[in-house]
Amino acid sequence: MSLCHCRFSLFESYVARLPLTHLYHICLDSFKSKKMDPEVIYLFTKVSYDEDNDKLTNGLFIQLFLEELQARDPIISAPVDYIMIYQASIRLRGLAHALHQPRSLAKAWKPIAERVLREDI
Repeated sequence: MSLCHCRFSLFESYVARLPLTHLYHICLDSFKSKKMDPEVIYLFTKVSYDEDNDKLTNGLFIQLFLEELQARDPIISAPVDYIMIYQASIRLRGLAHALHQPRSLAKAWKPIAERVLREDI
């Protein structure tokens, strides 16, 4: 079974265990883009499932940044199992930004992921 077909809790555990520079490997099995540019895949994954900030997005609003990534390397398919996670992640971070409380979701998931790994849930 590929990582993209694992339960959400396993996704969290893999995110917490991997260095952020390798975060894009998580859904490589079902993520396909025209050029498979590792930088675009990493940035898409990081912005979609972890965090966004001016340094990461070059000061662009998240939607414009994602459109720029799409123009650089068009996405052919993305992990369907994680669409809700992606949408919720971006919406929650939008609320956090409005409250001036930016967060890294991977860091927030880390305790849950460690528990999943310890208890083999």
